[in-house]
Amino acid sequence: MKKRIIVLFVAAILLLSGCENPGSKGQTVEMDTKNAMTFTLFSEPVQAGEDVVVLVETRKDPGFLTMAVRVDYDTSAMTLTKAENGSDFLSYNFIPSKKMQSGCKMSWFTPSLQKTSDEGELLKLHFRVFDDTKAGEYPVTISPVNDGGIVDRNKKLITVAAGSGIIKVN
Repeated sequence: MKKRIIVLFVAAILLLSGCENPGSKGQTVEMDTKNAMTFTLFSEPVQAGEDVVVLVETRKDPGFLTMAVRVDYDTSAMTLTKAENGSDFLSYNFIPSKKMQSGCKMSWFTPSLQKTSDEGELLKLHFRVFDDTKAGEYPVTISPVNDGGIVDRNKKLITVAAGSGIIKVN
């Protein structure tokens, strides 16, 4: 019962943190990432004015109880319209940011770890590319929030490296 209260408390803190000021710099974990959990991002090419989904997958996931990430993207080319829990983490409580803007945070928590695979689909980010966006490649970055809240089943900190991908506009 005490473990569940701690997990819910950490999740509430992550939820209340919402989004950072878009002009401020977020902190990310700066550690040796050789054995770190990582994020891989995938998307299909898109035309200006269209919607695109970016899939975020985990690699080397040791199994986390709680985690929060920051989502950054090029606001001159697109806007984030929706965030959904990934298909491999449906047993987790997912808390998307209330404000879908660059720099916003998404968080997950579970009172009991059930995931056993070391990789899987964590997050689906839905973007709308602006009508006047020029052809090119636009970055999307997922960074761990460095607040001590990314922990494993033993409540030990997990090293997580940021992941980047691109949205290619044809």
